Amino acid sequence: MMKSAAKSGLFAALILLLTGLAPAALAQSTTTVSTVPSGAYYSVDGQYFNQPTTFIWAPGTKHTLNVAPVQKDVTGTTEWAFQNWASGTTTFNLNPLIITADPSMTEFHANLVVNYGLSLRFFSCSDQSSCAASPGIVYVNQTPFTSDTTIFFPVGQIVTVQAQPNPGHVFLGWGAGVNQVVTGFIDTVTMNQPIGVYPEFQQTEPVNLATVPAGLQVLADGVPVTTPATLDWGWATTHNVAPVSPQEDTHGLNWVFSSWSDGGAASHGYTVAQLLTAATLTATYVPGETVAVETNPPGLPIYIDGRNNWPGPSFVWGIGEVHQLNAPAQLTDSQGHIWSFVSWSNSGPAVQTYTVLAGNLASGVTLTATYAPMGQLTLTSVPSGITLQANGAPCQTPCNIVQPIGAQVKVSAPASLPLGPGSRADFLNWSDGAKGDHTITLGQQTVALEADYHTLNLLTLAANPASSVTWQVQPASVDGFYDSQSTVQVAVTPVAGFKFVQWAGDLSGTSPSGTLSMNLPRSVTAMLARAPFIAVSGIVNAAATTPQAGVAPGSIVSIYGGSLATSTMLGPGSPLAQTLGSVIVSGTGQLFPLFFVSPTQINFLLPPNFPVGPATLTVSVPGQSALQSNFTVVRNAPGLFQQMLDGQAFAIALHEDGSLVTTASPAQSGELLTMFGTGFGPTNPPTPEGFALPAQPVFQLADPATITVGDSTTISPDSVFAAPGRVGVDEVQFRLGSGGPTGMNAPLKLTVNGTDSNSVLLPVQ
Repeated sequence: MMKSAAKSGLFAALILLLTGLAPAALAQSTTTVSTVPSGAYYSVDGQYFNQPTTFIWAPGTKHTLNVAPVQKDVTGTTEWAFQNWASGTTTFNLNPLIITADPSMTEFHANLVVNYGLSLRFFSCSDQSSCAASPGIVYVNQTPFTSDTTIFFPVGQIVTVQAQPNPGHVFLGWGAGVNQVVTGFIDTVTMNQPIGVYPEFQQTEPVNLATVPAGLQVLADGVPVTTPATLDWGWATTHNVAPVSPQEDTHGLNWVFSSWSDGGAASHGYTVAQLLTAATLTATYVPGETVAVETNPPGLPIYIDGRNNWPGPSFVWGIGEVHQLNAPAQLTDSQGHIWSFVSWSNSGPAVQTYTVLAGNLASGVTLTATYAPMGQLTLTSVPSGITLQANGAPCQTPCNIVQPIGAQVKVSAPASLPLGPGSRADFLNWSDGAKGDHTITLGQQTVALEADYHTLNLLTLAANPASSVTWQVQPASVDGFYDSQSTVQVAVTPVAGFKFVQWAGDLSGTSPSGTLSMNLPRSVTAMLARAPFIAVSGIVNAAATTPQAGVAPGSIVSIYGGSLATSTMLGPGSPLAQTLGSVIVSGTGQLFPLFFVSPTQINFLLPPNFPVGPATLTVSVPGQSALQSNFTVVRNAPGLFQQMLDGQAFAIALHEDGSLVTTASPAQSGELLTMFGTGFGPTNPPTPEGFALPAQPVFQLADPATITVGDSTTISPDSVFAAPGRVGVDEVQFRLGSGGPTGMNAPLKLTVNGTDSNSVLLPVQ
């Protein structure tokens, strides 16, 4: 066994310690020896090491360092070649190297060059000089090798390896391996590590290719081969064989492939058996007949053996072969004309099976499918996808109608079609100018007919608040739809009580007019604000329209107009309020008591002491400018309360028992009747302002009054007074005499101080 020099150095140090000599008193040299790269064997004074080792030597002692010129690792695939010894930056080309120990030289190392082995693995042969049975030759950088071996190369070198099979063998390819690029029989290897390459050779079997009759061609791995021929193919390898069919022999005769002797398909993979004797593969051909499959007119795409895209109409088919012919019922030629099948020249059906017979080898056969022209109507529409009617059947555009030439087709189009919210399409006309239902006679040329529609879009008009404007729209539309190419002028006029503010929706701005393009459905809203107003002659007797234009003090008066209040509000019965919903009515420095207020009407009490003559009334509405209107105050302006029945004004009258006089319960002669009104005139004593009257005293009318019933009957009332428990309401009580009208709805009016009331109807028995 080899002994470690490191151990010897340690033993020497231990002996010195045991003799009592201090280490500091001894001169020493500590030296480390190694190889670069590490792992290779080296010797120091005849002892071997393969790792860095430190030695303790006495200065001046002599030592021998040695490394084998070439050595391999344990696998035999990595090689180290000696380059030099070195200490620090000083190199020594001597090997062995004799050194003298010195404390200043603490390290020596052997520099080695690394070579990696390229291992060829394809044929084992112990004697390279007699490897005659090698399956092939492998060239490594042009150097030939005939058996397994390992060749060493520097790190990173690129090596080219080529394989060449010997006779009786074929090269199948390279086995997979790292750092290798394979191109056919060439393997390019980069030596970044030990690498094995594996050329794969295979023993061959002669394969004889033959044909019946002899001298024809077949395809072997895609290459034409004229038979007979012998090919060297490796055992268990698979090769593609196929016929050349049809083909002519040297005498100009046609031959069509029939079968292979191994029973394979026309084109199939042939696997070479592991035999030492030659194998024979024979392709049998049969005589071929020229068959032309044509159409009349030429060029129509009929189907032959399931295809309609053959390069030409002529075929060479073998005797006894069976082929499928399919003539579709209708075909379209390259110009778009439609043809209908008539017959085959062999009288067979449109779809038939044709068997090749031997009787026409010399002349060949022509099979013709005859077609007749058809008329065609192509229907389209703008927009597309509309369902039209053609001879009563639905036809969604685009669609084709094919009929014999001369046939008539009646087409019709729906008058209107919805296109989505706010849009529709209306029929305009056919592309040939016709309108409505249209009949087309088909001819040789295709007739193209288009149903043209135009798109209409809806214009939606709205006002906020509703009914606050009148609209002016040009042009007008009965249903609000407009042609998508049109423009529309829109303007609004606010109704009384409103003012225009701005547009919303598809119009903008503050001008009350605008223009819209109707290429889309449009929606506009006129935004208005309330603008209070009092109507012309809008201050009147609250009971009815009376002959007297003025109103009387102490009477109930109505103001008609717009936006007079934000809502309807009814005031207390007694005393009356002087403001409702912040609305105030005043005149001549007085606040008028209010019965109710609403956006279109206000009822108030004209104070009993209000002076007669021209007057001005003011209505104050929250958030708006005050309204003023002139009116006339007169002493007497009688108005009778009435109810409208079937468009006629009937008196509100009570029987003596307090029940209502109606056409079913008419007034009786001699009974005391009571009627109600307002504005009869001053009373004695004067009525208080805004308070319901007490039962006592009786507030009698100060002026004379009469009642006229019928054409001429005048009645003096029993009593005329302000109604107790009421504010501003007057009563008149009277009796019908025996001379008055009977059995009718008699006209009746009240006259006070020469001023007539409105006329009402009184049912009289």
